Parts: sequence; structure tokens; C-alpha cells
Amino acid sequence: MSLRAQTISSIGWTSLARIIKQGSKLILSIFLMRLLDPQAYGLIGMAMVFIGFARIFKEFGFGSAIVQRSHLSEGHYSSTFYLNSVIGVILTLIFIFIAPVLATFYGDTQLTVILQVLAIDFIIAGFGIVPRAYLQRKMRFDLLSKIEIATTVLPGLIAVGFAFYGFGVWALVIQTLLMTLFSTGLYLLYSSWSPKGIFSWRAINQLWAYSANLTGFKMVNYWARSADDLLIGKYMGSASLGNYNRAYTLMLLPIKQVISVISSVMFSALSKIQREKGRVKRVYLKAMRILSFITFPIMIGLFVVAKPFVLVLFGEKWGGVIPLIQILTWVGITQTICNPTGWIYQSQGKTDWMFLWGIFGSGSLVIAIVIGVWYGSAKSVAIAYAVANIVITYPCIAIPGSLIDMSFWDVLKVILPSFFISCIMALVVHGSAFLLGNANLYISLFFQIFIGFVIYITLAYLFDLKAYEELYNILAGYIDDFSTKILKL
Repeated sequence: MSLRAQTISSIGWTSLARIIKQGSKLILSIFLMRLLDPQAYGLIGMAMVFIGFARIFKEFGFGSAIVQRSHLSEGHYSSTFYLNSVIGVILTLIFIFIAPVLATFYGDTQLTVILQVLAIDFIIAGFGIVPRAYLQRKMRFDLLSKIEIATTVLPGLIAVGFAFYGFGVWALVIQTLLMTLFSTGLYLLYSSWSPKGIFSWRAINQLWAYSANLTGFKMVNYWARSADDLLIGKYMGSASLGNYNRAYTLMLLPIKQVISVISSVMFSALSKIQREKGRVKRVYLKAMRILSFITFPIMIGLFVVAKPFVLVLFGEKWGGVIPLIQILTWVGITQTICNPTGWIYQSQGKTDWMFLWGIFGSGSLVIAIVIGVWYGSAKSVAIAYAVANIVITYPCIAIPGSLIDMSFWDVLKVILPSFFISCIMALVVHGSAFLLGNANLYISLFFQIFIGFVIYITLAYLFDLKAYEELYNILAGYIDDFSTKILKL
């Protein structure tokens, strides 16, 4: 199978998985948020600030290095597997001992046991890193897609059960651990790979130059993305953090899911053609055109329907999330543009550049968050964070773009049409709200979403957007391929 066919097939599988996963995740979130309060999400948010940072070290970037490297031996796979497993055990022991200190930092003793239990995640996850990278390198995204669905739905249903019976924040803790346990078990089962009795520091060193810089970037970037949770939790309490965390998560959910549909596939595909700069540029711009076509209307539409969306799905106790979502949707737009630049750095083997950019870009975001915290509300943090993201958009694209002879204007040209018709759609949807008047919130939300979808697709067709045609062809080709396979059964 050609690289193009593999890529399209892989995107098809991951798209199907993400649609199912995102739908399931949203439905499960609705149940959990109705059963739990902002304080529960605030507590888990406080814990995950440190757990999430430590997760970077459990892999040390070796998973990505395995995917990117042209030639690998069994020594690379097995050595990395054993090293990641040992790192997982070490991280678990560290967290068991430092949990009381971290709980004291927040001034909430409940966090001690929560952090100690969540630390088990590191031991479990360490065994799954190499099998997952093995499947990704083989572009077995059909298997990865099925695993993602299973590890979203089953732990989510169990968490809803625990929440229903009054376990509070522990429902979220159990969900986190089960997701890691299920995914690791399935990666090991379906990768058809098992470690051999080989360990080579030479193999580790060959991966280290790539993985070290990638890990450095992830460390710096992580605190830029998590400093808001850390400082809001420290200075404003669990309720404020719960509202902010849910707003950010709900905003990021469609972006994260859509980008990750293409991300692992694009990284693998671009790594295979890394020496053909012109081809990398064409493929990247095509991906950006499709990404913006999908995510821009979601973000701009969410800005308009935030109030009925939150009140209908999650209830009035989450009303504090509404203004935060409206602000953070603009962060979602900038992240749609900036996040995929990691494909360029990694596929071109320039994780050292990626690390240096991380220091500058992330430093700017942290400064903005500190200013927002100084003003004293979750809303001021959201505003400062959004402004900083907009400001750094140009260098975020221009720097990695120079690696493949791509300018900021090249990217702007492919995303502006989707932004333009998304804004028109949003104005129509906003106007329709006045026609509805004091209609039932359920009816209002359904009507606005329906009108927005119809208007957007109509405008894309009338303006003959290239992204519309490209996405249609990809989906049509995938459906034909899927139908052919079904008929052969």
C-alpha cells in the first residue's frame, strides 16, 4: 500500500474512532458533571497538575523517537521498554513520598491520598509506551482506534457508576487509573510484540539526542499549559479551578480530538518523507486547511451558543463556566494553528529548535497567566492567556515554517476562508437567538446548532472552499473502502 493510501486509511480509522470517542466522552462528561460538583473537578485538577508533569518523564520522548527513527533494531525496542518500566516504578515511589508536601502546597490534606493512589498510573503506563509506538510506527491505526474507544467508554461508564453511588472525586481517580490500565493491557495484547532479553545503553543513546530535546520542550510547554491550573488552585481554591478546568477542557475537547485524529498519522507520514521539503510543505498545508475547516466553526459556534450549551448539558451549578468558555474559544483557534507545528519540528528531527521555541513561547504564556492571577479571578486568567496565545501565533508558525520553506502567509491563505465563513455562520446563529426569544433552552440549543451546521456547509459549497472538497474526497474514499471490506465479509 502506498504512503498516500496508508495515510488516508489511517486518518479514516482515527477519524471514526475520534467521532465515537468524542461523542462518548461528551456523554460521559455530562453524566459526571451532573453528578459531581466543581470542587471534585478542582481537586482532581490540582492533583493532575503534578501527575501530568511527571507523565512526561515516564516516556522521556522515546516513544516518539521510535516512530521518527528510520532504522531500528530489537535492541532499541527492548531497551526502551525496560528503561520506561523502571522509570515508572521510580516515579510512583517518588510521588508516594512527596504527596504530603504537594498537598500542603495547596493547603488541602485530601490531596495526599489522591496523589498517592494516582501515582500507580506510572507503573502501569511504563509498560505500554513501546507497544503503542510499535503500532504507530507500523501505522496500525485501526487497532489504535479500537483501543482508544474501549479505554474511553469502559472506564467512563465505571466512573459514572461510582459517582452515582456518592464516591465524589474518587470516581474521577478510578476513571484515570482504569484508562491507563485498559490501554496498556490492550497495547501489549495487540502489538504482537514482546520484549526480548536485550538491554543496550548504545541503543538508548542513539534515541536520546532526539528524545532529550523533545522531553525538554514538553516540560517547558507543560508548565505554560498548566501554570493557570496551578496558580488558580493555589490562590483561588478548588471551586474556581473546577470551573476554569472544565471550561478549558470543554473548549479543548474538540480541538484535541480533531488534531489528534491527524497528528499521529501526520507525524508518521511526514517522517517518511522528511527529506522532500516541498512535499512536506504541501502535505502540511493541506492538513491545516482541513483542520481549520473542521475546528474553526466549532470554536466560533461554541462562543455564540455557550450559555444554552452549558445550562442544557451540565446544569445551572456550572454557570460560572459560560464566560470562561467564550474567552477560551479564541485560545482554541490559535492552538488549531500552532499545535500542529510540532509535526514539522519532530519529522525534521529538529527537537532542539522545538525546545528553544518552547522556552520563549511558554515563558510568554506563564507571564500572562501570572498577570491574570494578580488581577484575582479565573476570568482575568482566561483573558490574559487568550491574549498571549494570539500574540505568539506569528513566531509559532514562522520559525518551524522556515525548515520547509513555508511562510506565515502560506498558512494564513489556507485557513482564512474557513475563518471567514465561520464568522458569517456565527452572526446568523446569533441573530437566530433573537428570533427564538424566550424559547425553551433545549429547543434553542438544538435550533442554533442545526442552523449553524446548515449555514456553514452551504457557504462552504457556495464559496467552493478547497478544504470542503478535500475533506469530502477523503471521507468518500474511506467510506468506499470500508463498504468494499464489508461486502467481502
